[in-house]
Formats: sequence, structure tokens, C-alpha cells
Amino acid sequence: MPSDFSFTEYIVTCHCGAEWTIANPEMQDHLTCSICGCKFEVTEENVHPKQIPATETVAQAARVASPTSQQLHDAIALVRQGRFTEALNLYKAVLGRDYENRDAFYGMGYAYWKLGRHRESCMVLSLAHEMGHPAAKKLLDRVNQSLESRKHSSRT
Repeated sequence: MPSDFSFTEYIVTCHCGAEWTIANPEMQDHLTCSICGCKFEVTEENVHPKQIPATETVAQAARVASPTSQQLHDAIALVRQGRFTEALNLYKAVLGRDYENRDAFYGMGYAYWKLGRHRESCMVLSLAHEMGHPAAKKLLDRVNQSLESRKHSSRT
């Protein structure tokens, strides 16, 4: 691996000044601060990219180097570009090698939701939630709300 290789993580700052590192701000809309206990929104104003050299830690370098992690990273990049169908293909490839990858299930659920495929989204987000993905329940609730809204609007 080249020594100048890097990947992007994001720093989210609470109003109290505490900071968290997240991989994709588009997949998380709120955080709860473990310092002040405040639940706050993830916005452009409190999110900043942080370039992390791959050599910073052995664990990060190994994570970046693995094919599964690289495909997850590429899928997130596609999601950021609004290329949800292409991202789904990468998430499916990850699950073909690692069927218990909760991040891939979550990413698929997010992509399905953005494509308006709410039933598929609910199915894979439920799996991600059962596997313990920290943000899956919240997105699952949002997708279920979208489904309910669609049901009500189709009745009227």
C-alpha cells in the first residue's frame, strides 16, 4: 500500500465542543453526545472532513486494505454521488462474501430507501438492526413512516 494513501472520515462537533468521528454523515442524521447528553443534528455546519493517513494505525490500514472494506468505502462514495443502484451492487457483492456484514445491510437499506423501494429497505434494515447496527432502527422508523404516508395518500 502506498504510504501517501488516505481515506476520508468526518468529524462531528457537538455544541459543547465534544467531537466524534463518523464515516458517512449522509447516513446519520442525529447523534447523542456522551459528554453533555444532548441529542444534536448532524449538519453541514458541524461536520468537517478529516484526512486520515492509512499508516496512522495498523487496524485502519488493514481495514482499508481488505476487499470488503474497500467495497463498502466505494459503495458509500457512490451513495454520496446519488448513484444508489451502483452502490446496491457493491453492497450485494460484500454480502456475497460476508453475509453477516451489518454495514452492508444498512447501506443497502439506505440505498433502497433513496430509490423509493421502501419494502426492500425495511427488510434489509430490519436485518441490520437485528445484527446491532447502531443507526438501523432510526432509519427503519423513517422508512416505515414513509410507507405509512404512502398508504394514507393512496387512500385519499
